[in-house]
Amino acid sequence: MWTERRESPEGVELSIVLNHLSPYVLTGTLTDALAEAAPSRIVNVTSSAVAAAQAVFEEAEPPGPHYGLAATGRAKLAHLAHTVELAERLRPRGVSVFAVDPGAAATDNAARMTVDILPPALRPHWEEIRKGVSAPVAAAATGPLAAATDPALDGRTGLVIGPGGAVDGTLLAYVTPGLTEAVRVWTAGLMAAAGQAS
Repeated sequence: MWTERRESPEGVELSIVLNHLSPYVLTGTLTDALAEAAPSRIVNVTSSAVAAAQAVFEEAEPPGPHYGLAATGRAKLAHLAHTVELAERLRPRGVSVFAVDPGAAATDNAARMTVDILPPALRPHWEEIRKGVSAPVAAAATGPLAAATDPALDGRTGLVIGPGGAVDGTLLAYVTPGLTEAVRVWTAGLMAAAGQAS
């Protein structure tokens, strides 16, 4: 997430490109190969930032100022909705699809964040947020590794795995059928605008 708004050469806000469209395209490209190699797994990265998302998907971007946390949360929410839908679609083909919240960590990106990433209502919590991104980066690998390799997840799909590697459905409360449909239409529109086949 960035303090200032950035965009791709096609004019799409970069959080959307990085956190939703890029894995959407990659996964779509690999779906047949994953099904042929079944049982297989897709592990998408989500974030508790979905709680800060402005869940408006009628336009490419919601109205109002750009805040990095809200923009990233919106992109992660879109991809979480896509992940849940993809899990159901690929279930009959033997492909499990998981979303993982790796948790906050002391990444290079986190070190460059300033209070300006936050919408004004969240700014009083800045010091608490900064402390939250102090965990070692290696700790953030626990959830993704569990989603990719834990035999307890064999035959399961559509789950969210939390930072500690356990199933945690908390973020699924943000995904509704209406939101999923809005994201599907919105994503197709973005892909068409970017000159891609969806």
